[in-house]
Amino acid sequence: VDHQGQGRSYRHLKNTHKGYVNRFTDYADDFAVFIEKVVHQHWQGKQVLLGHSMGSAIAYDYLSRYQHQFAGAFLSAPMFDIYTKGTPKPVAKLAAKIASLLGLGRSYAFGQRDYLPADFAANELTSSEIRYKLFRELYAAEDDLQLGGVTYGWLNASFDFIASLVDKKVDIPLFIASAEQDTVVDNAAQFALTHRQKQAQLKSYAGARHELLCERDEIRQTILSDFYQFCAEL
Repeated sequence: VDHQGQGRSYRHLKNTHKGYVNRFTDYADDFAVFIEKVVHQHWQGKQVLLGHSMGSAIAYDYLSRYQHQFAGAFLSAPMFDIYTKGTPKPVAKLAAKIASLLGLGRSYAFGQRDYLPADFAANELTSSEIRYKLFRELYAAEDDLQLGGVTYGWLNASFDFIASLVDKKVDIPLFIASAEQDTVVDNAAQFALTHRQKQAQLKSYAGARHELLCERDEIRQTILSDFYQFCAEL
């Protein structure tokens, strides 16, 4: 599913490269409509939810707020917090909040810009050169898929959602797949949420970067095997 603001779903802003959302919970609200109008109309068997990164956060939000029929959820590199690199997290949160209050929510956050492909050697997403090349070739061929950096509004909405996670509970089995070398999301939040959830398990994949499902074969095959086993045991 391409959620709003990514893939071929609608973009909020005239500059379609900008990552923006009004409220983070809008993502799960959209997903609930998709489940009702599409999934329930065409599938009556066992349901397992697979999410990646922000999609995993959306999945968790949906599961915590909506009645559903999912037997379990496999969450790949879930965005339960953002890795802010050299910027202290309180500073990043405050900057996003103030910028949004000043009417700059639709402006790029500091250091963000339109889509610009990085060389493989400089990428933080995967250690698979062939899969990274295929990803960049797809974006070059279909420029409507391209997405740049995030806005202050997106950051502010995301930080607000992240703060709410401590009060959210999910009552089905969760498998949290954590990328050991992730520099996109904050892995510490994944461990913290796992401890709060009675039916959650976490596995860290050695040497893996953020895009677990697009990693080199020895990592990706292990993850897929764990996913299929998780599904079979539900």
